[in-house]
This record gives sequence, C-alpha cells and structure tokens, in this order.
Amino acid sequence: MSYTDSVPVTGSVKLAGVWLHDPLDPASTTRVYPWGADSREHAVDVDAAGTQYAGRVFPVVDYGEGESQVETIRLVVPHGVDYQATLEELDIWQRAKRTLHLRDNRGRNLQGTVSGLRFSDQPYGSDVSFTFTRVHVVPPTVVV
Repeated sequence: MSYTDSVPVTGSVKLAGVWLHDPLDPASTTRVYPWGADSREHAVDVDAAGTQYAGRVFPVVDYGEGESQVETIRLVVPHGVDYQATLEELDIWQRAKRTLHLRDNRGRNLQGTVSGLRFSDQPYGSDVSFTFTRVHVVPPTVVV
C-alpha cells in the first residue's frame, strides 16, 4: 500500500447568495438563500476604554486584545411553495443557539451565531434580517 499527498489546488469558489450550515453536520444542514445578495453590512469594534483625567479635554484610551465583528445579513424570501418552510428554517437557525458557518457571494467565510432575527412582510414575500456575530472557534486537533 502506498501513500501520496495530493497536489494543492488554488482558486476561488463563486457562491450565489448566503450559505449557512452547522459545522458538526454540514452535509445535511447546508441551506442556500440566493436572494438579497447585496444587502449586507460589516462592523468591527475593538476593545477600548477611555479615561477622562482632570485637566484634559479629551480622554486617554487604553486598548484591549479583543474585538467584535458583526455582519448584518438581509435576505429576501419570495412567496412560493417553500415560503413558510424557509421562514421557519431561519427561525430554527437562531433558536439553535449554536455556532454556525456562514459563507456568501462577497467572500465572507465566518463562524458565528445568529441573533436579532426580523421578518418584514412585503408584497413579494418577506425581507429577513439578522445579525451574525463572529465567534472564536478552536480548530479540531487531528491525531495520526
């Protein structure tokens, strides 16, 4: 029996819309939300605390090691045969209270949690928005 390493492949993946899955079971939990692809926001906040000293007009700022990264994701769920099931599925992602994996057509590839889910009724279906807060994930250790 022989063993050879595979040749590394370079390139990129083009995705449509937003993809979510549970990292513990990607094969059966991967879902694609193809509409609303250009309605997202990215925000980063660093740990900082300002101290206002007497005799100074502006505070002195100390920075910590941490930061928070939040993506605001907006999707469109159009009326159709799977309309209600898709809305329920999005609700389940939030209620799962676990780390999920998000990828999108803009190159985001994040692990985090879903919160702040909102549905807005529209004539064509629903606009859905939620925040995806990035979390620290320790990569699994592989023992050979």
